[in-house]
Amino acid sequence: MVERAQRYGYQPGGFPVRYLGVPLVAGKLTINACKPFTSRVQGRKAKSLSYAGRVELVGSVLYSMSQYWMSVFMLPKAVIREVERICSNFLWSVGPGLKLKAMMAWKYLAIPKKEGGQGLRDLVSWNYACVYRQIWVVMMQQGSLWVAWIQAYKLKGRDFWNVNVSGSWNWGSC
Repeated sequence: MVERAQRYGYQPGGFPVRYLGVPLVAGKLTINACKPFTSRVQGRKAKSLSYAGRVELVGSVLYSMSQYWMSVFMLPKAVIREVERICSNFLWSVGPGLKLKAMMAWKYLAIPKKEGGQGLRDLVSWNYACVYRQIWVVMMQQGSLWVAWIQAYKLKGRDFWNVNVSGSWNWGSC
């Protein structure tokens, strides 16, 4: 098979294959499969931003990078903690290699501004909300090809809440 692929100019690939920036995995999402995501978040640098600028950058840019992954996967908690660690290091850094002691615990930064926090999202809760939204889309039978496929091949006309799910992560035997 490899010889035939090379004869036609194709290089053999490996897993996980990536599509739209996320890995197409055949099993449970692993921490290793999330490395491109965490390294991309880590790639942002504080440079000469003020504290308020860094909070805004964490809340808008860095968290929005995680938005897509969280809407597709239930991320392992270790990956979410790694993203929070990277964001915390970014937030409290004052320059290349220089870091202040954290002035506030990360869990308090996720409190709404009206209540004295910085208004950042709790990523674990946000991940659940994104996945629950996907369930809502399936239940409302919103007109997308993915929903039609789930309805036809996984639910097979059954109610979402009454499907017997095996221990499989992907409804393999629904």
